[in-house]
Parts: sequence; C-alpha cells; structure tokens
Amino acid sequence: MAYLSKGKKQDLIELAETLGVVMENFKVPEISNTIITSPTYDIKFRKECLNGIMNDRKEMETAQRAEREKENELFFELEKLKLQSSITTSRLESENLSSSVDAEMPRLELKKLIPNFDPKTADMSLFLDLFERQLTLLKVPFQNG
Repeated sequence: MAYLSKGKKQDLIELAETLGVVMENFKVPEISNTIITSPTYDIKFRKECLNGIMNDRKEMETAQRAEREKENELFFELEKLKLQSSITTSRLESENLSSSVDAEMPRLELKKLIPNFDPKTADMSLFLDLFERQLTLLKVPFQNG
C-alpha cells in the first residue's frame, strides 16, 4: 500500500486503467482503494506496473526538458546571429555614411584661393599667414600628421 504513495495522480489513474478498474473524477484516496481492492492481480504485479509507469513518465519529462533546453539554445543562437547581423549592418551603414560625407565635402582648389608665391619678391612668413587665414575662413579641419 505504501508503494501507491510514491506515484502521482496521473500514475495511479494509468495503473487503474491497466488493471481494468477505470474510474473518472475520482480523488487519489478513492483511486488507491480501488487499486488495492482490485482482485485481478497480485501486489507484486501492481508494484511493478506502477514503477514502470512512473519511470516512463520521468523519462518523458526528462526528454521534454531536454527538448525545451535545446529549443531555448537554438532561440538564443538565433537571437545572437540577428544581433551580429544588425551590428554588421550598422557598421557598414556608418562606414558608407562616413565615406559619403567625405565624398560630399567640397574640393578646395587652393590655387584659386591663394595668390601665387614668388620666392624672389614675396615674404614666406606673410604668404603662410595668408594661407592659414584662408583655411580658417573656409573652416578646413586641421589634422596633425
């Protein structure tokens, strides 16, 4: 009788169906009493049937748990790939944007902006000052290098 307390209600219902004493809407104590009073099979057979039913249920639960974990892993991998793809796409877009900004910058024709330098008659420092002022007026970015 103690062996019946190990199983869940669904295990006891399945055992009752196996023994041929099918009852619907019974509670656990009523199912246990019906199984115990069933004259069809001996106690050893009932124990073995209940153990087999419980083992089958546990194996099924383990398989379902493993399947859920595998689905979660696959979902995680899919999300990871989506994120990597979006990162790659955003990098490419930013590179395209930066290259298009460079392409859209107007080209400066320095020969038209600055007067010709004659080394024989002109002063180099004056020419460089003029050159620097023209660049600041045009807001040309200064780069070291």
